Amino acid sequence: MFSFNFDIGWGIVAIVLGIFGFGLYLFIGFNIIAYDIAQRQGRLPKPNVVVLPVSGIIRYNVRPGSGFQKLVRQIEWIRKNKPKAVILRINSPGGSTGATHELYESLKSLRDEGIRVVAHMEDLAASGGVYVAMAAEKIVATPGTLTGSIGVIVPHFDFSEMLKRIGVKSDNVKAGEYKDMMSMSKPSEEKAKEIMQLAVNEVQTFFVVLSRKAAD
Repeated sequence: MFSFNFDIGWGIVAIVLGIFGFGLYLFIGFNIIAYDIAQRQGRLPKPNVVVLPVSGIIRYNVRPGSGFQKLVRQIEWIRKNKPKAVILRINSPGGSTGATHELYESLKSLRDEGIRVVAHMEDLAASGGVYVAMAAEKIVATPGTLTGSIGVIVPHFDFSEMLKRIGVKSDNVKAGEYKDMMSMSKPSEEKAKEIMQLAVNEVQTFFVVLSRKAAD
């Protein structure tokens, strides 16, 4: 014969545990809501120091998840939250002049807004990596850091002989005498080289001026 005996002691324990669990649930829920409201209204304490890693090749990339776009978003976040200082952790061989200069200007503008910027060169900080570091008010490197290469290069590959051998001929339609001066289907003309050399020298001069300012 089946019988059920209810122990009043265990019943009270179950009720107490239920009340405690419900109270804990409400406590956590209210704190999550309060945190979200404080975050939206900007009432949370601002960070004092932000670490911003700059690694790999610096170049434009429009993909939302790309390294360059991530850096741009992080810099905008820093500009909005205004920490006291930013530490740049640089581990980069450099990159394109345009992307590097944009990062330099963005970081320099943080300093103009009163945010201190310090650059820490890690394993490698060359060419564009040095360029970005110039935006900092202080640069720190370790004895093992590979740095330097304060130069500018525009590579050009001439595949014209190979194209002839396989029967491929380039027949461009262009507006402007030197529109195709960097084409890989023909050797570079002397005038085209002079034009590119002037452009490279101009960027190099600016790079050297930045380096001298940083050294002063």
